[in-house]
Amino acid sequence: MKKDTKNKKKSKFLEFFSVLWSSERGRALLFFCFYALFFIFVASFVRTSHHVASSFPKDEYNQSKQKDNSYSYHFTLIEKENYHFRYLVTAGEDVSLYEGDRLDKKELFTTSHNFLVTSYYRDGDLFVKKQNDLWISSDNPYLFSEFYSVSTIQKVLKQASLSSRTEYSSGEYELKFTISTKLLLKVLTGEDIMLSDDLNEVVLLLDHTQNVVSVRYDLTNYYTYIQKIPQKLHLEFQYSKFGDILEIAKP
Repeated sequence: MKKDTKNKKKSKFLEFFSVLWSSERGRALLFFCFYALFFIFVASFVRTSHHVASSFPKDEYNQSKQKDNSYSYHFTLIEKENYHFRYLVTAGEDVSLYEGDRLDKKELFTTSHNFLVTSYYRDGDLFVKKQNDLWISSDNPYLFSEFYSVSTIQKVLKQASLSSRTEYSSGEYELKFTISTKLLLKVLTGEDIMLSDDLNEVVLLLDHTQNVVSVRYDLTNYYTYIQKIPQKLHLEFQYSKFGDILEIAKP
């Protein structure tokens, strides 16, 4: 009996649908109902998607975007503070090279500038240099020292935009980012200055485990703003021999 009732209801519905479809006005009404339901569904889907995206904590959502775009990276090996380093700084026509080892907060390295080579030892914020076979107190010899720390590099990258990604046959990756001088100044000084969107470049080289092994800056537009005349500024930080530094003895 229930089955007959269901069949009758189904038959009446089909009959009602056929009557509507047989007239031009009825077909228009059916199309209107269909599109109304379609737009309700789309609006509901968009609202749900927005809610899911906004429910992520900001950092977690950014990491999710990184994974989707296949450009995740990390500084785990560098943050362990056990590596050999080579820093090359080119400011205008001047070239300075820093090369040595780091273990925890200690460093033993040499600087080379205008054919003058000097040995340095560092322990935290304390620097000493070798002069006439004696170690004497020294100022920080690193030029543009505000750019060396991992925390600063990460802050810069957080404000930068990915412009390209290159994969090499060796398994390494290169990620190229751009950041305006305005945003760079805000990261370094906290100042929000009205400037044109002159771009600077940050390039990361990653090994096959997505660990950063090299950082390159092209800060020419930033340096030109600081110097008030066109001047190039390139910084290149290379890291290697992770975990191989056994000891740095105090001089």
